[in-house]
Amino acid sequence: MTMLDTYIPFDQGPGATATAPRWRQMARNFCGSGVIPGYLNQMTPTLAGTNLTIASGGVMCDGMYGENAGPKTFAVSAAGIAVARMDPTARSISFAWLANATTYTQNLTGIFEVPIAMVVNSALVDFREWATGGGGVGGSHSEGMIGEIRGFAYSTPLPGWIVSDGRYLDRAQYPELFAKIGVVYGSTSATNFRIPELTARVPFGASANYAMGTWGGSATVTLTTAQMPTHNHGNTGNISANHVHRNTVPTSGTNGATIISWSASTIHIAYSPSGEPVTIDSSGTQTSQIESANHVHATANAGSSNSHENMPPYMVITWMIKVR
Repeated sequence: MTMLDTYIPFDQGPGATATAPRWRQMARNFCGSGVIPGYLNQMTPTLAGTNLTIASGGVMCDGMYGENAGPKTFAVSAAGIAVARMDPTARSISFAWLANATTYTQNLTGIFEVPIAMVVNSALVDFREWATGGGGVGGSHSEGMIGEIRGFAYSTPLPGWIVSDGRYLDRAQYPELFAKIGVVYGSTSATNFRIPELTARVPFGASANYAMGTWGGSATVTLTTAQMPTHNHGNTGNISANHVHRNTVPTSGTNGATIISWSASTIHIAYSPSGEPVTIDSSGTQTSQIESANHVHATANAGSSNSHENMPPYMVITWMIKVR
């Protein structure tokens, strides 16, 4: 007969190596952390003034089991979280009040807390995490698969979820999540990894042209000349090069010009440029013809070169990722 390497919870032979860490590792594979559903009063929380009462029930804290045989009452502040705390050093599971807290600790090698209730502005929020089966690698400690991302209509993460804000996590503390996503979204050392950054961003489907974990897009855009549509500008300005004038000169009077000389078909007038020949036809239309040449008209500047919004219609929600 060939023995297995470890068998738990026998206290002799290989069973003698059934330490608390080994038990936690084994137990989380068949039971996720949380309040045991359907058992006793399921640790139902109630709030009366500043007194929080937690009813009887059982709780799994990362493989460790704790039972509350009767209601427990303790004073709380106007905001915070009540948790069932498993402390491997103290070898105990107890209720703890985290004043003004919005998060709790779930350390796979240290203290592990299961949320029971949250108090916000002196109002009670039932915050129980429910224990489920199959909480190991690839499983879930509450609804959802590890590595799954969902949109929520509120900002406080559910148990086992965190805001998908691009933070760096410790590989040893989140081994199941690291096994799934690795360093696709980045890392700064051999001990951490980054989760997707979805604050002020939207997810975009991966493809041959867009690899998983790449970034892109811009909330605002400043147009370049190449991006502007073809157009023209009207202008006014001083004329400073050779060009053609057409003017009507009456048969009598000078119309503001000084006549220098007069003949049957040609007059010389003081005009700008001065003294150029003017030919007058029988209708009184005169042409001062000078060599044509290209010249520049300056136009006034317009616009401020500011960027413009590059956003489709949107509604803001919170993206969260399942980490336990």
